[in-house]
Amino acid sequence: MKTDMGSVNRKGPANKNSIKNPLIPMVSISGTPTKQDIVRMMEAYANVGIKQLLVYPRYGCEIEYLSARWFEMCEDILQTAEKLGFTIWLYDEFNWPSGRCNGIVPAADPAYVCKALDVVVIPADGITGADGAAGDDGAAGAVEPVGSVKVKMEIVTPVGDQVDILNPSAMNLFIKLTHEEYLVRFGRYFGNVIKGIFTDEPSQRYSCNIANTPGHFRLPYYEGLKEDYEKETGHSLEEGFSAYFILERAGELTADYGEKDSGKAVTSGKVNVWKTYFGLLGKRMREVYFGSLRNWCDRHGILLTGHLLGEGGVHDAIFSNGDPLLVIEGFNLPGMDEITTKVKPGNAEWVTLGIVEHGISYRGNGGMAELFALGPADITLSKIRQMIWLTAFYGVDLYLLAVAHIFAHGNVGRPDFFNAMSPMQPWFEAYRELGPDAEKAARLAGKKASPCILVRYPQEAGSAHAWKRGSDVEKTNLRRILEILVREQMQWELSPEDDINVAAADGCNALKKMPQAVIRMMREGTIRDEISGADFNDAKALGEWLKQNIRRPFTVIDADSGELADNVLTRYYTDGTVAILDLNDELNGRPRKLILKQEGAADIHFILWCRGVYIKEGFKKRCTLEIEDTGADNIMKIQNGIPGGMVRLAEQKFRLRTDRRNLLRCRFMPGNTNDVFEIETRCDFSGVKILLRTYGGQAAAKLDGQIVEAGEACRDLPDGFNRLYTSTAELVLTAGKHVIELTSGTKEYPYLPNIYISGDFGVFTDNCSKTGGQDDHPYGWGYYLDVIPDMVGTGSLKNAGLLDYAGKVTLEADVEVPSPDEAGLIGETSRTGGTGREVLYLKLHTNELYTELKINGTSAGTHAWAPFIWKIPECFYGQKVKMEITEATSLGAIFGDYPAMLHRTKSPFWRVSPILPGNNTDCGLLEQPEWIFM
Repeated sequence: MKTDMGSVNRKGPANKNSIKNPLIPMVSISGTPTKQDIVRMMEAYANVGIKQLLVYPRYGCEIEYLSARWFEMCEDILQTAEKLGFTIWLYDEFNWPSGRCNGIVPAADPAYVCKALDVVVIPADGITGADGAAGDDGAAGAVEPVGSVKVKMEIVTPVGDQVDILNPSAMNLFIKLTHEEYLVRFGRYFGNVIKGIFTDEPSQRYSCNIANTPGHFRLPYYEGLKEDYEKETGHSLEEGFSAYFILERAGELTADYGEKDSGKAVTSGKVNVWKTYFGLLGKRMREVYFGSLRNWCDRHGILLTGHLLGEGGVHDAIFSNGDPLLVIEGFNLPGMDEITTKVKPGNAEWVTLGIVEHGISYRGNGGMAELFALGPADITLSKIRQMIWLTAFYGVDLYLLAVAHIFAHGNVGRPDFFNAMSPMQPWFEAYRELGPDAEKAARLAGKKASPCILVRYPQEAGSAHAWKRGSDVEKTNLRRILEILVREQMQWELSPEDDINVAAADGCNALKKMPQAVIRMMREGTIRDEISGADFNDAKALGEWLKQNIRRPFTVIDADSGELADNVLTRYYTDGTVAILDLNDELNGRPRKLILKQEGAADIHFILWCRGVYIKEGFKKRCTLEIEDTGADNIMKIQNGIPGGMVRLAEQKFRLRTDRRNLLRCRFMPGNTNDVFEIETRCDFSGVKILLRTYGGQAAAKLDGQIVEAGEACRDLPDGFNRLYTSTAELVLTAGKHVIELTSGTKEYPYLPNIYISGDFGVFTDNCSKTGGQDDHPYGWGYYLDVIPDMVGTGSLKNAGLLDYAGKVTLEADVEVPSPDEAGLIGETSRTGGTGREVLYLKLHTNELYTELKINGTSAGTHAWAPFIWKIPECFYGQKVKMEITEATSLGAIFGDYPAMLHRTKSPFWRVSPILPGNNTDCGLLEQPEWIFM
């Protein structure tokens, strides 16, 4: 089969204009969107500066995949894209993994179903044939030597609809059913409107549906692998496995094994059975799957992008892909998957980032990252921005926003997590700021990094453990080594294990010399630096040696302690650019005073905001990134004791306004067929509506024993949810206790509740003292409705009745803007070294929500991440003004109080706190505003 393995042109079609707003919503085609729906959605994205999207058929799509109606819907998208100037990326599957064509390919021929090699290893000590009859080797009465094993192998096709991606005929059918169908209908858009096609988590490992043990395991397999193995090694696969398990029993797994010699598998050292086996799988995946898809894309002028399965751990990556670094090179726009948004040195996916960086470096065409799908639904914009910059540090210049739901139908088919990177979010307008910032990240991604350390990907050692399908053991814990390098501010790059051209790495330090260290993980479990020959027993010992022997082009020092700053990621580029990313993950975390130290240059004192980025251009080129914020630096000088002026706003009350009706989720427990929710109202409320879900089961209910009639269109939920609910007419809830009974027996979904109550009321909780406290109450807390106060002070507005509220809140007050004389600064020299005229700022603690400040009706600007500090126009100094602070919350609050429900749910995903909304749903001013003079 013709592949790209030896191709001179590595890039394929150019990734043009990748940094022109590189945000790409991964648009979930859910429900049955009309052309009007599509136009409205795309116009909304265009209005916030986003003009790319990926068409993503997934759970909740009610249009038959690849039907005539499906292609009509795609035509609607493409026509609208052409009109609005959008770029479109296609997704090559329904749901995932790719290659199945929604199950059509494996159903077409039994040969197209994913294969596995089922292996049983039997100790054969002293075994003879029964009653002296011939044993398995054909010799009557033969006795197996002590320490030997028997290996039985069988090719199996487990029941299921997973496709054999290593079968060329299956892949040809996949291309014919998907790619060719798009080409026939939309060929005129290829290479202009349609930029590329995305393939998602292909792997042969889906055939391995048993728990592997030393005595019985399954491996990914393709027809002909045994023959390829024998051709590669000169001995059979059975002999290779036998040699391995004989050595295992003898406690000699540190030795090599597998070469055929006089008819026996011996340990003289040329072939490793596991490295060869997984290497063959990787080569086949690169040739058959990626070779077929990429060659097709190249011929038709579009890019092949997407990501692999299981990149984050060495063992999982090898088991899933055979040879991850070889396979990632098969894309002409390599991609990665990081949907958990882990950023701290101890949990970030450094291996995933290293693999995609290798692919990007190999292709020289940029890269893509699928991000944020696990959310949580109230993920903050500062966290989103931090993750974009993290991937940019490793060369990624396109950022796939997962998942951009049109409607919420998918919350039934995929109920365990939900994130909405779409107009569903009240903060959607913040994309106007995130897009230009992402362009800066993409420009940085295009620079050439200058690593001082190359780290060999442990293909051999990792393969020897991958078959066990366990977590990475210490001797192949590549992630731990990379974590240490990050903590020590040492720049690294992954290298293929057998690549001998390490000296060809361009610009491995500031002087463009060879790397200072080349780290290899040995099969014995030790770690070696190939340049010095030094050996280390573990990653910690390696780290201590590196600190003494590696020259870093710069270091970042904590100004207070004088020690190496922790929780920062540092990168150095061949043009002299320095980039520093804060890896802290605290909500409303404090900024830090840091010092950048470079050889031959003066120290640079700077402020790094929590989750923020600092860029310093070198001496070779003028800075084009403009990440530094001088005004913010000056403010931090005040906050850290340098003379200046600060006036805390006197205890202030604000008038509270909301832009939509309030919501209360009726807390029914998952798994209950019928349930009740009790609510108390402290006064009469008119205009109340009960909203019943119509999708995923028609919800039915009784209110105080009376059947709830909900026959009106729902208009009170966020965009994307209304069509899945119906509403009652406006009701009156009188003061007292009320019971809502779920009578339909419909399932309660985490992100698609059976019932909401909407109205102009406040939602409050108490500690259920009448029922014996939180632990004794069936839902953890009691809920009651009361009036939302007109005036509020500082603190979370959850305590003012906005417990389940998602929308915009405005706090309004008449305030006296201070003047310099109030801070005692008249006539003093400016702390900034200027003319003596002071500049006034206002600092707000908004819980990292997207916030706009208006003074006398005129906007002073918006902020989506720290610092939440506004410069006040001089014309307002000393004046009494009307101040309006408007915050846009996340969607996450409408899903209720998750922690109080956890102990009742049986879904393991609900116990995974990183994906549960609730931590970031507080709105309001959490502290008194501060006036700051500089």
